Amino acid sequence: MSYLNVAEAAAFLKVSPKTIYDWAHFRRIPFRKHGARVVFARADLETWSATRRVPVGNLIRERVYPAPLARDKTDPAPSGACSLKTIPNQLDAISHMEAIDGE
Repeated sequence: MSYLNVAEAAAFLKVSPKTIYDWAHFRRIPFRKHGARVVFARADLETWSATRRVPVGNLIRERVYPAPLARDKTDPAPSGACSLKTIPNQLDAISHMEAIDGE
């Protein structure tokens, strides 16, 4: 099995070494620890990259967004600020948008 160091993995994926470090830190990319060294199996990176393929589709698509959220008048939060009362509604709106994108 062929292993790449951070610089080689960055060149292979055409991103910066800092991006590779960030992805590894947040567990977004498969890596291995050999002692204190972080290494990447070339086969793992090829598989990981293949799973990131964006399918071809209709680029002009009508998007349906939920209506803007109304702020609770009893909420003392200043305009533009997010209150604890609106967070669940915003999360529902985000989930709704993600569901629409997944269709």
